[in-house]
Amino acid sequence: MNIGDLLAKAAVRFPNHTAVVFKDTQLTTKELLERVYRLGNALLSLGLKKGDRVAVLLNNCHQSVECFYGLACSGLVLVPMNSRYSAREHLYMLNDSDARAILLGNEFQEVIASVLPEAPMMSWPVCVTGEAGEGMLSYENLLAKASSQKPDVEIFDHDMINLRYTAGTTGQPKGVIHTHRSNVIMVFNNLMEGLRIQEGDAVALTAPVTHASGAMILPHIVRGAKVVLLPGFDERMLLETIQKERITTLYLVPTMIVMLLAYPELKKYDLSSLKNIRYGASPISPNVLKRAIEVFGNIFVQGIRVDRGEHAHDASIEGRPCA
Repeated sequence: MNIGDLLAKAAVRFPNHTAVVFKDTQLTTKELLERVYRLGNALLSLGLKKGDRVAVLLNNCHQSVECFYGLACSGLVLVPMNSRYSAREHLYMLNDSDARAILLGNEFQEVIASVLPEAPMMSWPVCVTGEAGEGMLSYENLLAKASSQKPDVEIFDHDMINLRYTAGTTGQPKGVIHTHRSNVIMVFNNLMEGLRIQEGDAVALTAPVTHASGAMILPHIVRGAKVVLLPGFDERMLLETIQKERITTLYLVPTMIVMLLAYPELKKYDLSSLKNIRYGASPISPNVLKRAIEVFGNIFVQGIRVDRGEHAHDASIEGRPCA
């Protein structure tokens, strides 16, 4: 089984369920799968082949989801880029990964165009959002011309699915290999350990989905739940979204929890739909967690992510804080 199989099964089981919401755009699971297949076929038609690396430099948007699974379904390898990196850091990742294509947001066209002459492997820069500039391909034009049928690529569970760069305090970032198998295991871990996801639920994601929060996408879609993407963290926007979309799951870092607790108008919002708040990435003060449980309920799940290639996993710890 591979990641594309999980998405395809969800489209059979929940074809008309809303899968992804971003601003005014809503995609059903069937529509999402069609766009995913179109993207995969479009990239293969350019000349990319199974195993080729494709960089993705996007802020949160519905196309982020399409890119993740469009690459997975066509045997291409995702290289997620950090939107906060400098031009030289982007160039390092492009060259170190041997990326042959890049899918980027309109806001990154200028910085990427400035380093493309120094990226000899890069052949196909694709502008995903907004109007494509000189030398860039248009994402929507590529999709419009491509087939919506499943890409004709045989994918095995041991095939590479993404190359994620991680860095310590010294040296350059290192690419960590992840396989379809390790990603399927992460989906299963999220479903089994701590997250009570049911049909009709909804998760709101404010952190970059190119990073850890992206692990929340497929576990919700395969259960018939929807994924609501926000462009970033803003207390008011998030609270309004929880109330409007009846959000059941949040994925936060402790600083976000502190900011929500301090928001002056917190009590005016209906947050009764929440049943999971997953947090991680840094320690949380026991006093902050106790206060959060008083306000939101005993619905907190601590997430621990380990990036070690084939042994990568996303685990959860559920329970009450120590007194």
